[in-house]
Amino acid sequence: MPDMAKLTLYHHVYTSISGYKTVYVSPELKPDVVRALEAFSDTLYPRVRQHTLRSLYHPSPDHICISRVFRSSADHAGRRRSCVHNILFSKSELLDLRYVNPFAFPESLFLKTAPEPAQVLSLKRTLPRHLDLGSPSPDDLKIDENILNAPVAQTIFSAVISNHDMAIIAPAFDCYSFLATAGDMLPPFLRLSTAVVAGTIYRSTYTDGATVYSLEPGFDIHALKNEGVITYDTTSGHTANLPAPNRYFAFVASNLTEDESPPEPDIPEAAPQGGPISTTLDLSSGILGPAPQAPSQLSGPEKVRRLVALVHRYPIARIASNDMYHNLVKAFKATSHCFKDDGSVDAMCDVNAILKYLLAFYQAGYTHIVLDTLRWAFGDLEAKGELTSSGDILKQLEASLEDSQVQPAQKEAAINRLASWLTRTYTKT
Repeated sequence: MPDMAKLTLYHHVYTSISGYKTVYVSPELKPDVVRALEAFSDTLYPRVRQHTLRSLYHPSPDHICISRVFRSSADHAGRRRSCVHNILFSKSELLDLRYVNPFAFPESLFLKTAPEPAQVLSLKRTLPRHLDLGSPSPDDLKIDENILNAPVAQTIFSAVISNHDMAIIAPAFDCYSFLATAGDMLPPFLRLSTAVVAGTIYRSTYTDGATVYSLEPGFDIHALKNEGVITYDTTSGHTANLPAPNRYFAFVASNLTEDESPPEPDIPEAAPQGGPISTTLDLSSGILGPAPQAPSQLSGPEKVRRLVALVHRYPIARIASNDMYHNLVKAFKATSHCFKDDGSVDAMCDVNAILKYLLAFYQAGYTHIVLDTLRWAFGDLEAKGELTSSGDILKQLEASLEDSQVQPAQKEAAINRLASWLTRTYTKT
């Protein structure tokens, strides 16, 4: 039975008890993190009106925080109080889980009313210390075929993928809920590096990805436009600084509507280099499972599901550039039939196709697809008696790819040599 995942939660509660201040904080949080939480809370609490404000932001390099800002009962002077409940968790802990979307965490984790003075001491006991996540898997990834139908949804998704900050004025559109539904289609590191701030502008130096500001009608966004921030105002119909859609967004959006863009030109095959290879590889796993469907048999949404499963199974530890997304989509469009529903590569489904695009997958940041493919191919040739002793060459390649002192051109040349030799070998057999 798969291990059950449990995420540790840390709490910070900020409200008015003889003035606005922190009334509770988990003792594990360091003073610099608490100061960042207080700065955020002090900025946000005056902005809340009748509607709760939900945000996700990064108060430190190590934490992600989901926040609920709401109006509550009156204070000692009879004035309505605002309350900010911040819940933090480890970014690295969540990244290890891969298939979990923090935007979709349940509202039940948060306080419903601001605590009274007599209740503060009991918060340590009553606030949840952990979130049980079950056994996250590719089956949990949510692909909603209708989520990108609205232009504002397309713009937000495109902006996040392109790593551009964005200000949204759309009273009928909930940016936080949108990312709760659409966030699974984002690569894990990107999803955990994206922020949503509701009600005002708040910038954190620890946010690696884009920040989406969800603002009320009438908010002055003139300065943001001049800074180059994408702006989208549904009340006036004005937009500015819209980004060109990158290849990942275009692929997802077009395939969810079954409206594929024209095929791209193939990447030229590498020129044959080097000679036969004789090393050792122990591949005990064999060729398992049914062969994936050919490209023509896959619907658009099925292709999106496989791509989303791929980027979760083989996550990269940084935000991809547009060039990296370009290489990923180019390679995946030609080899989608070589991936299973869980995102794993089945190189022997069409070994010539996957070898042809091996370098593109590496240039997209997916080193482990390269290595898994080579293990499949070498293991297959060993089983056929065409090759012996291939383990050393794979160990050398893996060490080279992980070595920061080796130049990228050398790494790419090594991948090309192996792919070219394997392609020639399969042509002969």
